[in-house]
Parts: sequence; structure tokens; C-alpha cells
Amino acid sequence: MNDSDITDAAIQEIAAILAAGYLRYRRAQISGQSTLIVRPRRALMVTRLTALKTSEKEMTIRAEIEALRSMTVGRLRDRYAEVFGEPSRSYNRQFLFRRVAWRIQALAEGGLSERARQAARLWPRFSNWTASS
Repeated sequence: MNDSDITDAAIQEIAAILAAGYLRYRRAQISGQSTLIVRPRRALMVTRLTALKTSEKEMTIRAEIEALRSMTVGRLRDRYAEVFGEPSRSYNRQFLFRRVAWRIQALAEGGLSERARQAARLWPRFSNWTASS
């Protein structure tokens, strides 16, 4: 569309719409109501553009993690020992669930990159964490 495609009537119609909106804004401002009416922003995720390709491996990982949700603390501790090779000192269900789920994903996907491990070793808080990962 170029400038010659826009007619004078269309320009006048657009100007009238803009003027009406401005007049509503000025009336609200003069009457002491809120000076600006803003629509609340919402997060937008376009799902049409992302292809939903779930592999068999991903489905297996999801099924394992879903199975963790219904496990008791004792069974989660057993599963923790299976995936980490050492027993857990924790009895916190949420902690056990998160750690086991993370480890299952890390084993399936390959875990942390060597660069991430080196960066973690520089932090004293995580220095012993990288040895078991």
C-alpha cells in the first residue's frame, strides 16, 4: 500500500477516531478520573509457531517423573539412592522429588556441560555439588 491508495475519506475517518479517543482521554483527565486507561498486560505464548514434537525418550522421562509424584517419602529415598548411588539424608518429600526428577532428566539429556561444571567449581557453595553430578 502506498500513499496514493489512501483516500481523503479514509484519512478523515482515521482522524475522527483519533480525535474521539483524545476527547475521551481529556474528559477523564479533567473530571479527575484516572488520566490514562491502560489494558493490563498478559504474557503471550504463541503455540502455533512451535512444533510439538515429543520423542519417545521425552515421553519416558515424563512418565517417570509423573510416577515420582505419587511415591511415598520412603520410596523417593529409595529412588534417590538408585539415581545418585548414595542414600539421601533428607526426608523432605519436595526436595527428594525435585532432586530425583532433575537427576533423571540430567542422565537422559546429558547433564551439565563441562563449562557449567567449571563455573560451579569456582563457587565454594557448589564445589562439592559438582563432584556428585
